[in-house]
Amino acid sequence: MVILFILLLSNSFAQISQGGIPRYYDRDISIDFVEPNRMDLVDRNFNPMVFQFGDEYQMDIDILESVNPINDNGVYTYLFGIKSPGAYGIGIIFDDFYLSDNSTLFIYDQDQTMFLGSFTSNNNKDSFVFPTSVAKGDHIIIELNVPEDELDLVRLNIGTIIHDYEDIMGYFSESSGSNREDCNINVACPEGDNFEDQINGTIRVSMGGGLCSASIINNTLNDRTPYVLFADHCVSGSASGYVFLFNYQAATCTGTSAPENQSVSGSNLLVSEDINSGPDFALLEMTSTIPDSYNPFYVGWSRATLPPQGVFGVHHPGAGIKKITQDGTNVNGNGYYWEFQYNDGRVIPGSSGSPLFDSNKRQVGIASFIYTNYCDPSPDCYCDQQYTHGYGRFDSAMNMGLDTYLDPLNSGINGIDGISISGLSINHDPYEDMSFEDPAIMVDVYTNSASINFAANVTAYTGVIEAVELYYDIGDGFTALEMQQQGLGGYYSAMLDNIYNGMIIEYYIQAVNSEGIVQTFPSNAPSSSILFIIGDLPDFYSNDYEDGPGDWIIGDPLLDNASAGIWELAQPIATYNDQGNQVQPGEDHTVSGSYCFITGNGYEDGNGGFDDVDAGQTTLISPIFALASFDEVVLSYWYWYTNNIGDNGGNDLWRVLVSNNSGGNWQDLNVTSNSTNSWAKSRFILSDYLELTDEMQFKFIAEDLSYAGDNGSGGSLVEAALDDFLIEYISSNSGIVGDINSDDVVDVLDVVLVVNMVLGVTSPNYVLADINNDNAVNVQDIILLLNIILDN
Repeated sequence: MVILFILLLSNSFAQISQGGIPRYYDRDISIDFVEPNRMDLVDRNFNPMVFQFGDEYQMDIDILESVNPINDNGVYTYLFGIKSPGAYGIGIIFDDFYLSDNSTLFIYDQDQTMFLGSFTSNNNKDSFVFPTSVAKGDHIIIELNVPEDELDLVRLNIGTIIHDYEDIMGYFSESSGSNREDCNINVACPEGDNFEDQINGTIRVSMGGGLCSASIINNTLNDRTPYVLFADHCVSGSASGYVFLFNYQAATCTGTSAPENQSVSGSNLLVSEDINSGPDFALLEMTSTIPDSYNPFYVGWSRATLPPQGVFGVHHPGAGIKKITQDGTNVNGNGYYWEFQYNDGRVIPGSSGSPLFDSNKRQVGIASFIYTNYCDPSPDCYCDQQYTHGYGRFDSAMNMGLDTYLDPLNSGINGIDGISISGLSINHDPYEDMSFEDPAIMVDVYTNSASINFAANVTAYTGVIEAVELYYDIGDGFTALEMQQQGLGGYYSAMLDNIYNGMIIEYYIQAVNSEGIVQTFPSNAPSSSILFIIGDLPDFYSNDYEDGPGDWIIGDPLLDNASAGIWELAQPIATYNDQGNQVQPGEDHTVSGSYCFITGNGYEDGNGGFDDVDAGQTTLISPIFALASFDEVVLSYWYWYTNNIGDNGGNDLWRVLVSNNSGGNWQDLNVTSNSTNSWAKSRFILSDYLELTDEMQFKFIAEDLSYAGDNGSGGSLVEAALDDFLIEYISSNSGIVGDINSDDVVDVLDVVLVVNMVLGVTSPNYVLADINNDNAVNVQDIILLLNIILDN
């Protein structure tokens, strides 16, 4: 197996450094070293599962104010020394960091055997915080070089320093701490074969004097946003001061050393949920792009709710070199967590936040806890035990805000594969419903025909772009249209002509490079595509339930068996669980409305599960609709669904079904175990699922699986709601050519309508007014219409 990493070819330890050598390196330097006050210890209150390698001390030193600089031909050099006796290394967090365009910063040990840098203005952050990797030794030197005319621009203040008492970089020991975890397996061993991508997608994170593991994770845009997923209990202090170490892994199966020269610093915390009220996860976004030279892999993920099979983990146990742990047995879903035992290897402090992968090599969990006492010395005290590990469930995390970032398309897809720096990326702003007068619609003033432009930015990370195509469906299946490159960049576009008011367009974009790699937008196309409507379709039926239930039926006498949480029409009352998470809506969806269908509208103080769906299913059934005369029908509705709270979270189903024979047979429209925890819209083109008839009917099912729960807790809380049910249609007027106003007569009123379309007074309706099917509404259609009237 070959694992890509960069060998240390010099004594420069890069942290997205910009190259160069310190001006005073390899010289005799006589400076004073400042020692932190041991009373100024920073207490981060780390969780025991965080590997603690160092003490952090407050310093608050302004380098430019504390040093008399050396002026060498207009370049001012500031040399500042820090000592922390007994440290294997010293890390620095600058809390006010801003470098001018031509200034450089280096950090090196007193013996001048290694250095970090150079750091330049390219390392500036919006937060003005810049943490460094750990430099070697207990005496280190900061070298700042600033041109004379830029002195007023530079700011450099030391906020805190970290005294490394574990030698986490392995400067003084080849083992680099790896002997602490000898029951885990080096990722370079045969057990790591075929998992190189997942190995490259696992990194080490330092938070002050603490260390955890994490994954770099993909999102449905496939745009390589540097998202980092790890455990909430690892979060300590501002995420702007975190340092991320890549490829810290041995090159051989028996290797004990690893490169320390690939790191990124700084991040923002986006969303998290703690171990008491959720699956113990936190999502960060790095404030710097990950260099391609690090060969990062953005891991795929799965929000599957069934216990995963063939699981394995990649992590930095004891903060040492990267390991793989396999052969997890008897995985079970216990509330927000997957729990099981490993036969090969153990999760220990330092492993927290690391990814758990399923047999499809997609992340399904985040390392959270272990069912054993924390012990010493490691590894024996852990490896000699057999204990259960707990991983926060990825599916639960997605229902608690993670999907906002990892599924920005709101596709609801259950899983995606990971991506590396090879291949392609497609950036595109998806179209949404628009009026025919929207500026995106371009109308030719001479032909009165309308068009819409589809554009995307496409990047090839390897090879060259060979083709970019728009796949669109306007009712006859997907058709490919080549997108043309505009200029010399990666901008591609294609124009779709003959747009008309009331048009339904479904589309996706596909690109291929010279290596044969294919990428789509959305990433899971064509199974998932983008649907939008131009203009307003006529309504066949709409119901906001403000006037009562009408012909809607509550209950399926043959299948319903829920003991509580039965559908009812009511003004919803918000309910919450013990941790304050909302389970049931507090208002309907309709603007200025009050009523919706809801499952079990009632509550007791402090008991969100008072009238949720229990021990079975409850069904809501629509009236029967006659839709056979329409060319196309679009169904939309707003719904609320919660099933992710409790001991069996994420396993119960929300089901929407359709029948075209008055309920004789049912076809799935939407079946999901994903919670919304808010009002969400669903929309379907019904002819994609079954033939339109005059016996169309729909039903909505919320279910609660039978589950004893922990200590009789009863499993998950299930609540559902439905509002603003709408059926829209497209009709060709039962075949009467020229009947523009749909009054079953072709007469002068129809001529007037077409004339107004030709003159631009009203928008052209190509379905009805393009009588000769030449993709334009013009004077020829008026002549044909007059002939129809005269012939009659």
